[in-house]
Amino acid sequence: CSDRLFCHDSETNELTWEYQRGVVLNSTITIGADTMYFVESRNSQIMTSPERRVGDPQLWKDLHLVALDAATGSPKWEQKLDAMGQQVVFYLAHAADQLTLVSSANTAFKVTSFADDDGAERWTQSTDWRGGKGDHGKAMSRPAIVGDRLFLRPVVLSLTDGSLLPETMPDQHGCGTYACTADAVIFRSGSVTMWTPENAQTSAWPRLRPDCWLSTIPAGGMLLSPEGGGGCSCGSWMETSLGFMPRVFDRRP
Repeated sequence: CSDRLFCHDSETNELTWEYQRGVVLNSTITIGADTMYFVESRNSQIMTSPERRVGDPQLWKDLHLVALDAATGSPKWEQKLDAMGQQVVFYLAHAADQLTLVSSANTAFKVTSFADDDGAERWTQSTDWRGGKGDHGKAMSRPAIVGDRLFLRPVVLSLTDGSLLPETMPDQHGCGTYACTADAVIFRSGSVTMWTPENAQTSAWPRLRPDCWLSTIPAGGMLLSPEGGGGCSCGSWMETSLGFMPRVFDRRP
């Protein structure tokens, strides 16, 4: 966690603004258009503590969702959140004029949507960890948004109302998280796997292993997969970095 947020001019390096009121949960810092959003704890014991880690249960007792003007640092609005117990992970994402807050504890994820203009709650949904277990990242799924869908392994939710959609992400054997394109989701399911939600088809590259969080990333028209298996004892990996180009098919009759 952090004590303050600040902004410097990219040309002059002069301090433009500074915000300091509570202890900011870094995994919730996000920007949408001209607004910065985050969750902070204003618990007095946390604010005077010498540590800035999420393990203290006091951190979760006085939480506020805050919106700042990204250019000036001026507060736009804030909403007090309900107190909660110790969390495994805690994320915030912005898309489609709303904020999606994901918390994880007690074998389940809780997903809550807030309007980005005033912080009013839109909907809430809960979904279990895969198999009810938290090993190998099952308790650490993060929100990945594509269009009107929210991917939260193993489920897919409607971003509009939080309802569970019929698509289900394939069983993911191993650590790591997922990256998305407009048409596919890339993650580790044994080895690097690409899944197309529309037709539930998968493609995989045997013996290619991403690292234990996020390393295989679609970017710049390619799929980039730096070596992530060195030193791991869970398989016979190639331990090499690869870059994939799209295969162009001739669709002429």
